Amino acid sequence: MWFDDQYVFLEQHKSVHSELIKGYCGHMCVDFPTYVYYPETKELYGSIMGDYDPDTDKVTNNEITNKTMMLLGMGESHSGDASSGAGTGLVEIHNLPQVEYNLTVKSIDEDGTVHFTYKDSSMVLAPDKEWSKLIIEMDTTIYDEYDPETDMIVGDTNIVKWTYHDRVTNWGLLEKDQFGSLEDLWQY
Repeated sequence: MWFDDQYVFLEQHKSVHSELIKGYCGHMCVDFPTYVYYPETKELYGSIMGDYDPDTDKVTNNEITNKTMMLLGMGESHSGDASSGAGTGLVEIHNLPQVEYNLTVKSIDEDGTVHFTYKDSSMVLAPDKEWSKLIIEMDTTIYDEYDPETDMIVGDTNIVKWTYHDRVTNWGLLEKDQFGSLEDLWQY
């Protein structure tokens, strides 16, 4: 099979930026990025989602096998007034079709082209190509509170501008022997 020594790395990532326009907003923090990818060298380091072994404090199947067709990176990063941080995960794919959240990988061509659906849209991405969508929304919250000092209802409005950059990138075919754990990366 074509994927004996190689696999496709497909990444779905949403960047979220928030800007407080008026009023007050809370702040959410996201954490746990689990992989690092270097496009210049096509090196991927990470922890593949799998079974956690509490005795060794390790994920038990963090290895690419001869059955691995694809590693699917999924994540979200946040910046701005209302949120910050990043969270990512790597999913190993052996069989097709494969459904992960709102992305379904249907087939992979020998050159690394991926056929998939994302949020109900069918797409085809050749290696080193990207699909993206930018959405800007204004979130307005109007609330009334009782003020016991004045014995009146006091209203206020909070406005937050949200910018979402949703993208799917086909990083193409990577060599299986160039995948390493995060521990491998941090040893240098």
